[in-house]
Amino acid sequence: ADGSEVLITNWPADAARRLRVADLPRTLCPAAATSLVNDLGATCHGIEALAASGRLGQYFRVLWAPAGSSDAGAPCALRTDQRHVVSAMGTGLGVGLLVNAGGADGELSVLSSESGHLQMAPLGTSHAAARDEAALLRYLSDALYEGAHAPEYEDVCSGRGLVNCYRYVCSAAGVDAAADVTAADVARRATDESCAHCAKAMMLHYQYLLRNAQAVCVGMQTKGVFLAGDNQVHNKAYIEKHVDKWRRAFLNHPKREWLEPVTVYTQVQSLNINLEGCVYVAARAARAAT
Repeated sequence: ADGSEVLITNWPADAARRLRVADLPRTLCPAAATSLVNDLGATCHGIEALAASGRLGQYFRVLWAPAGSSDAGAPCALRTDQRHVVSAMGTGLGVGLLVNAGGADGELSVLSSESGHLQMAPLGTSHAAARDEAALLRYLSDALYEGAHAPEYEDVCSGRGLVNCYRYVCSAAGVDAAADVTAADVARRATDESCAHCAKAMMLHYQYLLRNAQAVCVGMQTKGVFLAGDNQVHNKAYIEKHVDKWRRAFLNHPKREWLEPVTVYTQVQSLNINLEGCVYVAARAARAAT
């Protein structure tokens, strides 16, 4: 809680999963001046830093906004009077939150989370895709958890998750998946439309990203979603081409009226936002110490 110790998820060696400031080289990381920051916490702080320096619109754009909202077509801005979800797919699915701290200056606080590990919620039984989704969930449950658990969003919304989707699509079609396929391979073949199975896998990958954001938005009553990461940048044309499908997936919920006011932003230019966030936190800590 104080930033002096962290438990690393998705780490294969149980004995080495804890990282402590006290274990780091003291010359580089003196204990009194070192704090560990969650990766998506750093992303959230990076978005803060970009907004504070007037650069947010250079790296993010509005993917969609509520009907009649001033956000539609406007430069990207960080509303300090609202809560925001920040999601990024990579080796896992990272999720953080920017929330109003209640101060007069509209300062935002960062809440790290592990919401990528939420279990996937199924579609309603009358939905046109319900049967296909049930098959996907069963496939992932059996392949990853020996049928003991429902899959997590991260099992689909990550690099390995995209490969999981591809293998499922191939299995459902009765064809062999390409050997040693990587997430980059699937994404490339989906975006250049050279592989129908890759295209379907990519569609699942992004639909569930928005459904995870949906779940966090409903639970935390947020009014903004930032989709961050270089994957968003690399797949920019694909994401924009299918934006109506992502929006339908996001709004498909019994509390649709809670989701309609949400503005969704996507990263459009590469930048190490985590590093920006770490520098921002360090500079703020240094100012507080003087």
